[in-house]
Amino acid sequence: MPKSRLTLYSLLTLLAIGLAIGVYTFSTTAQQAIVEQVLPEPVAADKIPEAPEVAVPAARGGQVDSERFDIKPAQWTQRDVSILPEYQAQWDVRANKLTVGMPAGSAPSGDEAIFLSDRQASDQSLVAAQFFPQGNQVIGLVFGSSENGYYLFRVFADSSTLPHRRMLQRFDPKAGYTTIADDAKGAGYQYGQWQELRVERSGSKIICWFGSEKVFELEDNTLGAGMAGVYTLNTGDVYIDNFTVAQP
Repeated sequence: MPKSRLTLYSLLTLLAIGLAIGVYTFSTTAQQAIVEQVLPEPVAADKIPEAPEVAVPAARGGQVDSERFDIKPAQWTQRDVSILPEYQAQWDVRANKLTVGMPAGSAPSGDEAIFLSDRQASDQSLVAAQFFPQGNQVIGLVFGSSENGYYLFRVFADSSTLPHRRMLQRFDPKAGYTTIADDAKGAGYQYGQWQELRVERSGSKIICWFGSEKVFELEDNTLGAGMAGVYTLNTGDVYIDNFTVAQP
């Protein structure tokens, strides 16, 4: 074979090998990206392990109210974005766990869903709950809720495309949300396991916990005592248990 043809053949062979490697690398990377976005297979409510108990420090154990959701709590109230019943969240209890969705025939809109307990939490209280998300993008605790607004501590899924992972906000009926603290660097939650959110208040001091991690510690006394509850989106795919309010 002439030298020029041999050189051309060698170049074409190298190009073919390089292209094959590039295609394989792209394909492998794409598959990894797809795998990372796939949600775990949802677990039926009666197959989910029992939620861990909420540990209450002795200093706040004077009065402890815990809701285990054996039945749907009749005295709780919900807050919805829409005034139309067909677009309002539907809270229910399955296998002793609280969950939320939409009425039959209504597609989830991704709106916020809040379910407030009938327990008044003072500015010396602890509010906590266990969450088992299986696809919902955000979970949270509401506290200090009254006609003047409420505080909201929320944590986003680690796979969320939003930059936020943990936020503490204050809602005003006229002005909307004000972000008091925002963390875009910490970890969000993982699907398919229990996650504890906890808020401790001591006067104007607010401490927010995600599991064993202290996320925020700050001062804000805009809102005082008020009702406490849970928060998520009306897309469902989350179970809630062991909602606890403790105060001296």
